[in-house]
Amino acid sequence: MRAVRAPCAILGLAALVACRAPSPIEKAADLTGAGALPRALAVLDHIPPGAEDYAEARNLAEALERRIRIAQRLVQEGLDLRAERRDEAARRCFVWARSIWPEVPAAGDLLVATEARLAALSGPRPAADGRTGTVQRTRTVLPWFDGARPAPAGETETRDETGAKLVDRARRLLQEGRVDAVLVLLEKHRGVTADADVDRLWRSALRNRALVAYSRGDLQAAAQAWRGVLDLDPADGLARVYLAAIRAELGRREP
Repeated sequence: MRAVRAPCAILGLAALVACRAPSPIEKAADLTGAGALPRALAVLDHIPPGAEDYAEARNLAEALERRIRIAQRLVQEGLDLRAERRDEAARRCFVWARSIWPEVPAAGDLLVATEARLAALSGPRPAADGRTGTVQRTRTVLPWFDGARPAPAGETETRDETGAKLVDRARRLLQEGRVDAVLVLLEKHRGVTADADVDRLWRSALRNRALVAYSRGDLQAAAQAWRGVLDLDPADGLARVYLAAIRAELGRREP
């Protein structure tokens, strides 16, 4: 009987591990990858202050809010351009909006309608009253990221910490939202020995840096951080989603 029970116990334990419920951050990341940004926000907003992943949840929430805001503004801009019969420019707005948030309301239907009108007209037509002139496009430009948040004196000094002590300190700084202090602390250690815990914290810090930079409008810094995340984990879905949104927004800013 003991010989039978042991494999059963092992199988039961494996099933419990396989069925582990995802954390709120993981669930929000999955919803983000699926384009369900408001649902992802709802998950993140249930995480209370003081929770271990509260700082990361706030960074992710702010980045999500910015994507929603930019995409909705692009839809509105496209509607304004349609009213001026600037259909090609309107079409681009709807395409950009969907690149930033694939599920943004109305953008898909408006894109279909605009492309249908372009095909029907076979090119632009002058306004009925003969007026020319230009419509000044509204650009969404948010304040640029002004660098790392200063840390209290002594916190960013890299000390000869190794192993669990360094990992625990880095994890505490990350929970406090001190992303740059974490990166400074871990940078020297990463180049000395291979450590899975250090690499995992480094990736989390880079993800948080990318989210903060994106939410503040520093698209170049955000893209650089996301590429660093992909260097560590080429399968990171969140990094690919945000890099696509950044490419769309940078393309829109080009004259």
